[in-house]
Amino acid sequence: MPKAFWILSLSCFLLAQAVCCQAPCDNNSLSIRIKKGREADLNLLCSCDSLEVLDLSRLAINTLPSCIFDLPALEKLNLSKTGIRELPSAILKMEKLEVLNLSNTALEILPEELAHLSNLRTLILKGTQVNVLPSGLDQLQKIDMRYIDFTREEQRNIRAQYPNAEIFLSSPCHCN
Repeated sequence: MPKAFWILSLSCFLLAQAVCCQAPCDNNSLSIRIKKGREADLNLLCSCDSLEVLDLSRLAINTLPSCIFDLPALEKLNLSKTGIRELPSAILKMEKLEVLNLSNTALEILPEELAHLSNLRTLILKGTQVNVLPSGLDQLQKIDMRYIDFTREEQRNIRAQYPNAEIFLSSPCHCN
């Protein structure tokens, strides 16, 4: 077994009381899912420099520990069904982030800094109150905005703004 596997496995063992770890992938990534009720142990994750996938979905958290924004290898962040109401501008530091899942959160506004994440390809906003995307997200390949009420005109504008992206929208509302 490669040395990296044993190091990551040891990390899993040490974090086992706080989190569920999945075995490392071929590229030495480590996927971690926090156990419900162990939200206070989030800071333990901040020492996992090689962490590429972080799933915090369904946790009773309203804010993220600031150290999460310093994880250098993080590519996928799942905050769905959490109590997150806003994303801090520190998200700008997550240079490798490719997938951001914010579905079913209380988010209403996205920070402008999101547009500076040049590797961001997928943005999932399904079931949020976000109805405006920051300008400059031209690199997005997939946008999920289902269960957000948009008029036909608003939907046309979103599709025109991101002509190359795969966009998921609900049936248009019959609002003014």
